[in-house]
Amino acid sequence: MTPEDFLRDMFAAATGTPPTPGSEQQYNGLNSFVLGLIVEKATRHSFTTELERRIIRPRHLHHTSLPDADDPTIPSPHAVVHLDGQDVTEQSPYPWAGGGMISTAADPDRFMIALFRGSLLPPAQQKLAFEVPNAKSAAGNSNCVGQAACYSIGGLLRHQLPSGEYAWGKTGSRPGWDNGFFAIRDLRHRVVYSLNPTGTGNDLLYINAGLAD
Repeated sequence: MTPEDFLRDMFAAATGTPPTPGSEQQYNGLNSFVLGLIVEKATRHSFTTELERRIIRPRHLHHTSLPDADDPTIPSPHAVVHLDGQDVTEQSPYPWAGGGMISTAADPDRFMIALFRGSLLPPAQQKLAFEVPNAKSAAGNSNCVGQAACYSIGGLLRHQLPSGEYAWGKTGSRPGWDNGFFAIRDLRHRVVYSLNPTGTGNDLLYINAGLAD
């Protein structure tokens, strides 16, 4: 399935009346699909090509890639995950720009350091990466605690810690996988994790963490 076909199916299945623009924040991965298509139209290159040229190679993310939609393989070594007794380690990465990337714990940590230090984005875009709109959170935003929006305009999830500080990052999941990376703004504390949420009470598959105190 191509990204265009996926988007066409999702939009065709959409029902209901959207909220008034600016009144409610609804997290939706389709936004990332649309941005990926915009990148391809604007540059006349594939999204993968631009991702590698602008981010992966300059930031030395040697173990990060965006495979083709029909390629389910994962470079070794890698974790093995199960769901309902089935090995679901290899899956078709159909999310494409919406979350189809493959990486290790070290590479998201390296990316996070570059992003937080301001070496990845121009100042105007850097500001948006940490600016949360003044809007309510849609009922389906399970990651938001309370009724206020918790995603920045740049797509980072904000979570308030018991200390009062905010951690910023991103989560992602596929059947059998639950991953994420977070850090506070000064990078004193940061973590990259990957879990196998099997529901059996032994959900922790492994955690690869980059921590700084």
